[in-house]
Amino acid sequence: MLSNIEMVPPVVIFVVDLSSDMDTPCDGSTSGDSCLSDVKQAIQSVTRHFDNAQYGVVGTASVAGSDAYYPIAPVGSSYPEIAAALTSVTSHGTTRNLAEVLEDLGESYLKQSTTADEVDNDGDGMTGDWSETPIGYSCTEVHLVVLTKDRPTDDDQVSFSYAMASSASTAEVACTAGGSGSPDAQCFYDNVVAHLYNSDLSSLVHTVGLNVAAGSIGENLFVNASSNTAGDGTYDNVDTGDEILGSILNVVAEISAGTYTRSSPVLSADGSHLIYTFFELTGINPLAQGHVRDYRLDIDPASPTYGEVLYEGPSAYGGAVWDAGDLLVSRPVEASEDNPEDRDGVGKRDIYTWEDGAASLGGLAADRASGRLGFDYEFARTVGASASVGTSPCAANSSYDLDGDCIVDGDDLQSMIDFARGLPTAQFRFIDLTLAEAYPAAGSRGSWKLGDSPYSIPVVVTSRNDMYAVDPTYRAFLTDLEGRQVPGIVLIAANDGMLHAFRLEDDTSTPTDDEAGEELWAWIPGYLLLRDKDEEWAGSLIDLMWYGRTFLFDGSPVVEDVWIDEDADGRKSPDGPVTLALDITDPTSPEFLWEQTNTVDTTAMGMTTGRPTVFNVYDATIPSRARDQWVAMWGGGRAVGYTGDSGNDYWRSTEANLYMWNVGDDWRGTESAGYSREGDNVGTEFPDLATTPGAVNYGGGADRLEYAYISSALAVVDVDGDGDGDVAYFPVTTAYRPTDEGGLGPTDAESPGSSWIYKAIINTRDPDDLTWCKFYDPMTGTDGTNGVAARPEVFYSATTSWLRDGGLGVYWGTGTPYDRSSGRAGYFFALKDAEPLVSLQEKG
Repeated sequence: MLSNIEMVPPVVIFVVDLSSDMDTPCDGSTSGDSCLSDVKQAIQSVTRHFDNAQYGVVGTASVAGSDAYYPIAPVGSSYPEIAAALTSVTSHGTTRNLAEVLEDLGESYLKQSTTADEVDNDGDGMTGDWSETPIGYSCTEVHLVVLTKDRPTDDDQVSFSYAMASSASTAEVACTAGGSGSPDAQCFYDNVVAHLYNSDLSSLVHTVGLNVAAGSIGENLFVNASSNTAGDGTYDNVDTGDEILGSILNVVAEISAGTYTRSSPVLSADGSHLIYTFFELTGINPLAQGHVRDYRLDIDPASPTYGEVLYEGPSAYGGAVWDAGDLLVSRPVEASEDNPEDRDGVGKRDIYTWEDGAASLGGLAADRASGRLGFDYEFARTVGASASVGTSPCAANSSYDLDGDCIVDGDDLQSMIDFARGLPTAQFRFIDLTLAEAYPAAGSRGSWKLGDSPYSIPVVVTSRNDMYAVDPTYRAFLTDLEGRQVPGIVLIAANDGMLHAFRLEDDTSTPTDDEAGEELWAWIPGYLLLRDKDEEWAGSLIDLMWYGRTFLFDGSPVVEDVWIDEDADGRKSPDGPVTLALDITDPTSPEFLWEQTNTVDTTAMGMTTGRPTVFNVYDATIPSRARDQWVAMWGGGRAVGYTGDSGNDYWRSTEANLYMWNVGDDWRGTESAGYSREGDNVGTEFPDLATTPGAVNYGGGADRLEYAYISSALAVVDVDGDGDGDVAYFPVTTAYRPTDEGGLGPTDAESPGSSWIYKAIINTRDPDDLTWCKFYDPMTGTDGTNGVAARPEVFYSATTSWLRDGGLGVYWGTGTPYDRSSGRAGYFFALKDAEPLVSLQEKG
């Protein structure tokens, strides 16, 4: 079900009007940000939040008389490259040669034949080059998004084949420099759009007018250009700079429309349930539509269909027994509602969160005692009453003024809560859907509630677990769960900002209702509610109202029976630095344990794309109190291509850190965390030996080296069979291409970077101070000559198995979802570690 658009990302080139008309506000006023400033900000927002396309940016000609485009950022540029390139872009003159620019793109840029590589050949600081083709495959879709203040000017050097392209419309627009009229000398825009649409490349032009006057030559020309593409190329006209982002997002949503799946299907412990996820981008609603389906499998060995999917469910679910996304649509939502606090999968939803500041308020004392705060009217009323009301001029806080009353207060918090809970009439902040005729409720979120989960792998939680099969207290715990008929659940994180718990099977005690597949509860990390974060790049729940679909909470949950406590660790991925832990001893009654991030150095964190690994560690930090302790352990996350308002380059400051946290820690202080919030850094074992430590020290100190990250989950191994984790295997990736691979080193960001495989040995006297060592360098191999002459990024975790000779087999493959169109070769490696508990330094 993977769309060709996902396999081959579309090319989107923004064409920006750089005439001096762009120096004034889009709405025609004399105060406020310039139209060009608003356009640049909108382009940055789109390229930052939507990774499903390859973006480029050009402008109109820099000098009068030129018929060329003005190069800004070539296709394939990363968000930080585009943001940096836009910083220096200014207007120049009165030229608005839109048709000439489109022809120049079609003839000189889109027809380049040199294959793109990862070398900055022209030295402009961007990996892509204008002399390389932006089109990697014959099926690549090309979209040109023109943002312009008015009709073209100085736009008469258009070749005959483009100027005379047949128009699909009878309303051909012709104009001279002075106004409407023939012969056509300045209004070739609609003809050029028709030529590009009907050419072999079939490039589609979309036009965003920036307060273009109604009934003007410009409006007629742009409307006709859309008609020349049979409406496939859109025309939208915005009145103010705030509306530019929404207009572009409408185009991006249409481009991205399709059905996608990336997550792996999973089986329940007894093999009778297969849980499968996918999501849809409709091209109409800016939010994605997530689906979680349960297919039943035949587990009767005597059956002729043993092991096969039974397809017992309705055809609307593709034969699945239930689809959680479809079922969630029918759950009623009212404005300013409270949780029903029954978590039974019937009627209104139960949605929870935990934020320390809110939990300290007296009005939420009852919620605090239960270990969860309802994300509802009571929360909005209590938190809103204690919050400072924004008194700045209306425009200063306009993004957060969600109800349009020019005051930022508790009512705006309520608007966000209503939107998150799924109120169909809740409004997007900037996105106007009036052009989407198929969408009847223009501007509102609609009734679909479940977001997409492109990376999150669902987890099936049941009481039938044999982790401590012979321990009598654990068996008593399982017997109690079964006696209370605690239901099985399916946990999955989604980009609606929630960890969802869906009931696996029907509750037989309620014959009039079918609860299978219904949401029992959902949980929003408190971090998503914060307006101001030290991690400037991280997403927030309000982003859904600003941008539509974005990445908020898409990590894979990890569930472990921790003696008699069951713990669910969820990750924010790939747009956040937080790990969340909940106690789900009773799967219908979640309780908050902790949220953890690096609060010592917030610039060190990356996008936490790797799930945490939960295991037992023997902690002899205090020898007289040595004991086994359950911990969660994870890498700091993938480097973020973002430069914050503070001037910090996050791709430089990201650290290859390992974080360990005591699973038993909780908000009540029941058990001290005991481990460093700063994490354990790779330090002197930094992978790239061709560079000096000073070159990869962006500000963390000599013992906190940066420019590297850990994106995958850890493979933790119990070497001596005592039930405790002893050593972990994982990739460490530089945020740049090293010079011995032909790169420019730490001065030039690269995504994907270069990966080495490491192991870290756990020291029982100080468990979160590990012994790091480089396990394998694919560039040089095991003897300096048998490598593969490259270090392709390793995004996914390694796996291990014991060999007959007592050695440990370590297996991993290369590849990353952040570089889906790369032509680089991929590899699968298998290595033996004869002495897992011995570092390479000790071996000499």
